[in-house]
Amino acid sequence: MKNSILFFALLLSLPAFSQHDCEKIIHYEYSSFDGEHRFFTPKEDEKKRDEPIYFEKALSKGETKYYVHIKVYYPTFYTALVDLSILFADGSKILRRQQLIGVKPSKITNFYESTTLIRINESELNLLLSKRIGSFRIQTDEFKIPAEEGVQLKHEVECLRYAQVPK
Repeated sequence: MKNSILFFALLLSLPAFSQHDCEKIIHYEYSSFDGEHRFFTPKEDEKKRDEPIYFEKALSKGETKYYVHIKVYYPTFYTALVDLSILFADGSKILRRQQLIGVKPSKITNFYESTTLIRINESELNLLLSKRIGSFRIQTDEFKIPAEEGVQLKHEVECLRYAQVPK
């Protein structure tokens, strides 16, 4: 019994993705202009469609910053400042009031393309690492994230957290 508990605890401590899997999904960019190293989770799905939510890690002058990017195509024209929330499957959330959002007519649909960038702090990063995203909301419009995609996003954030500048 003691060995099976130890084995289970060991399994729980292993990363969900291998290092090789992480290297395949994390995109790295370096800006020689400002010396900033940037890592991104996938911005597009396998069919080259924009992901509605993806994450960024930026390293500059010894400081690490994390961001959430949100991009939707929707018939609603949002005002420049909106209430935005990321909702987790357990009911907890990350909330931003009066979040700046960019809106422009979409080139590919009759909808509007709305984009925003949210800087997240360490405790919000820990939420993203420990909980599954169920949806996000712009004003009163809710955008569901299927359960399997929520689990995938959690794994991608884990990979992002440990991403390092290539040697």
